[in-house]
Amino acid sequence: MNARNVTSSIALIGALVTASLLLYASRGSSSGSNLSIPVFAAWSLLPYLALYLCAKLGPLSGPWPTIVAVTGGLFTATTIYGYITGIFIDPDPQSGLMFMLLPAYQLLIALILLVISMALRRRT
Repeated sequence: MNARNVTSSIALIGALVTASLLLYASRGSSSGSNLSIPVFAAWSLLPYLALYLCAKLGPLSGPWPTIVAVTGGLFTATTIYGYITGIFIDPDPQSGLMFMLLPAYQLLIALILLVISMALRRRT
């Protein structure tokens, strides 16, 4: 299995786990708007789409696919750890804010990787 497939798998697994945790955290929500769940889902899954695009649009060889796989694995693992800690280990009324804040950091890293991937792909 090459690094591009590993990155795609990381993005898929991260998206599935994040969606599952978001649905679990939103159970029994007394929010007046049911629109908030799809909005948070889209926001939470956007970094994984960017990571998947890094795998597909990046260079085919060299060290870059491995760098993207390792970086994507690290930010996926730390984010999932944050979600699990906030939901199960140390629940708090503000734990739902994780689904706003953590994807912002993930998206920043993923967009930087995506821009570099596309620049390297054009250069080769």
